[in-house]
Amino acid sequence: MKRPFCLFVLWWYTITLSANNIFVDNLAVYDNLGDPGFATVKFDLRWENSWRVTTAPGNYDAAWVFAKYRVGGGEWRHVRFSAATAIPSGASVDVFDDVGVMVYASGEMTGPADYPGIELGWDLGVDAIAWSTDIEIRVFAIEMTYVPAGAFYLGTGLTNGSEVDEFYQANNGKPYHVRNAGEIIVSSKGNRLWYTDVGNRGADFGGPIPADYPNGYDAFYLMKYETSQQQWVDFFNTLSPAHRLLHDVTAADGKDSDTEHFHNGVVYDPASGADAYTTLPETAAGYTSMLDMMAYFDWSGLRPLTELEFEKAARGPLYPMGDEFAWGNPNVANARYAILNFGLPNEKVAAYTLTKLGVNGNATYLDTNPSDRAEKGPLRCGVYAGSVSEISASDRVSAGAGYYGNMELSGNQWEGVVTIVDDTGRAFTNTHGDGSLSADGFANVPTWPTDVDGVGIRGGRSDNAQGLMRISDRSYSKVVTSNNASRYYWLQWRGVRGL
Repeated sequence: MKRPFCLFVLWWYTITLSANNIFVDNLAVYDNLGDPGFATVKFDLRWENSWRVTTAPGNYDAAWVFAKYRVGGGEWRHVRFSAATAIPSGASVDVFDDVGVMVYASGEMTGPADYPGIELGWDLGVDAIAWSTDIEIRVFAIEMTYVPAGAFYLGTGLTNGSEVDEFYQANNGKPYHVRNAGEIIVSSKGNRLWYTDVGNRGADFGGPIPADYPNGYDAFYLMKYETSQQQWVDFFNTLSPAHRLLHDVTAADGKDSDTEHFHNGVVYDPASGADAYTTLPETAAGYTSMLDMMAYFDWSGLRPLTELEFEKAARGPLYPMGDEFAWGNPNVANARYAILNFGLPNEKVAAYTLTKLGVNGNATYLDTNPSDRAEKGPLRCGVYAGSVSEISASDRVSAGAGYYGNMELSGNQWEGVVTIVDDTGRAFTNTHGDGSLSADGFANVPTWPTDVDGVGIRGGRSDNAQGLMRISDRSYSKVVTSNNASRYYWLQWRGVRGL
């Protein structure tokens, strides 16, 4: 028997991405009368453009769901899920380390996902919560794609493209084949992995890459879209006042303003005591530092992406093509887009612009960003898939998507990755955030980079030339011109849940 909690306040998280909506509705929390140490969290989950296919790419999309609670208006804490106690027809629900759940289709399908009546067990004993207390709960959902286990290639070959500092096989200059999840030897001899550093990024050419480093062979879930400004604000608003000061992208070392800059609309006034908000919730986040994004992943139960996983997500198992972008060919739109509904949830590229582009992939970069924008910031997450679907069937090229369905891996915002060119990066392991930050307000996962030497950036940004958007371009294999807390309008990361 169940009965509802007394005096609780319910709040549900909704992110609105036109043509890519995900919603958590009808949230309720019940006390389990037969077991006072547990409660049940019940909700409906739905999103658009879902799939599970056995033909290429042989994968599916999913939703990563987690929750936060607070008692009597106190500090927010992470909800510990013990099990899925009710699973709707057509759905699978996997619980990960009591931090969150992954929800996905149990069989082949394409179209909207609609899973009413999901019930999750909440272990109240972990935090000694009494069922009659005044509890506020927030449930969050992030769209993910499943990247299956398997071999793949790094680099496009030394004579096959113009990528900077790409990976290759030392003895023949061909793409390097990752065949298993084990250790990778880094050497300029034989059939080993090698690369150059003409960009003078301070690469140490060290190795080996340990077997514990996520090299992309093993399966993982990756955020379908770049981190949106609404997702960032939702994280920020569950922090304590002291921790908010550490992660305020509107502060002097970030945007230094509450007005829009580079299409970042985050507004926060610490003196008012009010929560932050953004005027551009569906647009990719920016003005974040390495420390900011590591904190976001620890808070959400995810982890950062590695640079090897980046290439796997973009290219899949296919043999590389010279100068290819995330959509699988070297052709890219080179005419300026006309943007309709700019900054709104239904922001899109005008159909008459898209229809002129033919077989070229769509991406936000220097040549396509509208010339009437003085600050060429990012567009809405998933803007091309949504825009194309209004006039024709969307495919990987027109949507600007990676092999497994991840959007904007080329262009829009730089993708932060854990690098292999420094000891700090190579020490990284498949360890995820536990939902809680350290007492000083930062991520506290021991194997994650704590120094900017352990990170690089991939995929280019909204005001870069097209060459930096190529899958294998490693012009910034390590970010050497900044410090751990440096914030840039073009930087964001997307989270991973490794398997």
